[in-house]
Order: sequence, then C-alpha cells, then structure tokens
Amino acid sequence: MGLLESEYFAAVAVHAGIVSPELQDVFERTPRKIPMAIWVGTDDNFFPLAAVRQTRDALNAHGFNAQLTEIKNHTHDYYGSSADINKQAWAFLRQHTLAADPRFQSYDVRK
Repeated sequence: MGLLESEYFAAVAVHAGIVSPELQDVFERTPRKIPMAIWVGTDDNFFPLAAVRQTRDALNAHGFNAQLTEIKNHTHDYYGSSADINKQAWAFLRQHTLAADPRFQSYDVRK
C-alpha cells in the first residue's frame, strides 16, 4: 500500500515482505519515495533473507530510504517477537510525517 499510496502514508513498517523483481517497476511510478522499515527473521521460510535484502537494495536504488532489521534465529512467527517488533515499528513511524494533507488515489476497479 505504501508504494501505491505514497502520498497517503508518511512511512511504512513491515514484518517480512518482498516485492518480486518482476513487479519492481512500481518503484519508478511511486510519486513519493517514502521511508520504509522491514523486519525479517534470518530463518524465515516464507520470505528468504536474500529476497528481502534484494527488495531493500532495489528500494534504496530507486530513492527510497529502506531499512532492514534482521532478527537472528527468528522464523516467520511474528507473534513470538511482536512486542519488540511493534515497539521498534512505532518508534520508526513516529519519526515521519506528511508534508501536506494525505492524498488518496482513486482507482476504477471495474476495468
């Protein structure tokens, strides 16, 4: 959502996520390069560390400020580490504000 609605969100915090290389052309179409923070476990079977690093690197190459926190021995079990991840995520999000009122992009889903 942060990529599609970059003028609506001040920043994005994500636990374990990637943008597949074939979909990364969206980085060039994003009007505002918003700050992003990603947390992922070194033992996450759903989002391999190498793929998450590649997403971070691609975001940064396109002008985003993407930070990655690697949680040693953590799997995809968000709930097992949610207290710490949430604390860090909210600290990250509090640092960012929108310079103007949020603008929502309308979409015609009937097409």
